[in-house]
Parts: sequence; structure tokens; C-alpha cells
Amino acid sequence: MDGSSFLTAKLEWNETPHKPHKIDSNDFQVFVKQKRCEQRMECKGKEETMISNEGKLITMNAFIGFIMIVIGMITAISPYTGWYMSLGWRFKDAEPSDLALSTQRAGGVVLVIVGMIFLLSSCSFGTSKDSWPERFHERLTTVEVEEITVGFVDKVTIKEEEVQEIVDRLKQSQFESFELGTTYGFNNSAQITFEDGYSIEVIIGGPSGGVEVHPDEKEVAYKILNSGLESWFTSHYPNH
Repeated sequence: MDGSSFLTAKLEWNETPHKPHKIDSNDFQVFVKQKRCEQRMECKGKEETMISNEGKLITMNAFIGFIMIVIGMITAISPYTGWYMSLGWRFKDAEPSDLALSTQRAGGVVLVIVGMIFLLSSCSFGTSKDSWPERFHERLTTVEVEEITVGFVDKVTIKEEEVQEIVDRLKQSQFESFELGTTYGFNNSAQITFEDGYSIEVIIGGPSGGVEVHPDEKEVAYKILNSGLESWFTSHYPNH
């Protein structure tokens, strides 16, 4: 086939009308699940990194606190040992004064107190982070929301003042956990993206019958207990 024949054939093929592919409801549900799975995997990696960093900080604080308590107890019980470890080893045949021993004992007590503060703070920090709703509330307070989009296929970025209104509503909301069933459906969805890159999907009219979030690191979902939030989405963005 020469060049002109090939070009003619190519043009004829391009001009041939293509029949639109009809997608049934099952295909669309599969597509929805695949897209949500991709979004969840991306967000899950970011969330796992944050949790890992928090875990390292907790472990480090606990380790420092434990070391301080051990050294403080040794110094408080045996101030001579504390004095020798800090200064006495530098001098030959040196003896500490009574004032030096008293200072070492007081310093040991202070060190034990500081070590206990480190240890208890790491324990309380770790316990508070076990609750996803508390972590999410803290994120809303400490990390700026970059944008919120509404819609699954034709996404619309909402206005800045509306973003603040949604954030304020979420801060005032309580979260109720529930188990996800085998069936899944929703009326609308929104994507909240934070400045650090973490994002989470908000489901409107999902299995719980209201507004809910599905954290990627949890096997359960959370219904947002805010009666005005669903009506806000349906009234402002009903067709997305």
C-alpha cells in the first residue's frame, strides 16, 4: 500500500462513526469501587506515615523518660554515686562536701519528676491517638483544609467561605462508628484535601442514611452526627 492509499484508508477509518458504549449499572458500580479503592490506597499511605512518625515520637519520649527516672533514682538514693558519675571520676582521692551531696540528691528527685512527666505524657499521647475521631478533630484544628470538591464524576470545587463553613460544622460534630455491610450506595460524595496532602472522602446518603466518612486505616465507618450537614450539601450541590 502506497502513502496516499494509507492516508485515505486512515481518514476513512477516523471518519467512521463510533457507537457509544453503553455502561450498565453493574459496570458503573465496579468503576466506582475501583476509583474509591485507588483513592483509599493513596490516602492510606499518607496516614500510615503520619501514624508511624507519631509512634516513633511516643517511643522516644518514653525511652527518655525511663532513662531519666533510672538516673534520678540512683542519684536520689545514693547521692555519692551520682556525684562520682558526674564529677568525682575526674579527680583522684576527692570527696564531696555535704552541700554537694544534698545538691545531688535534690537533682535526682527533680530528674525523677521530669522523667515521670515524659513517661506519662507519652502514654496519654498514645492513648488519645487511638481514637480516629479525636485525631480527625485535631487535624481540622491544626492543619489547614486546602480544598473541598463535591461530586464523583463531575467534581466541583466549592468556594472558600463554604469550605470554612463545612470545617466549622465538622469541628462541632460527633462521630458514631458503624460496620460496613456487603451492599454499598450513596447519593453524593465530597473530597476533603488538607494542605499536607492527606484527603478523605465524605459520603452523603450512604449506608447509614446520613453523612459519613470511611477512614482508610479502619474497618469501620463513622456517621457524622450533624443534622444540618446533609441538608447543607443537598441544598447547595444537589445535582453533583
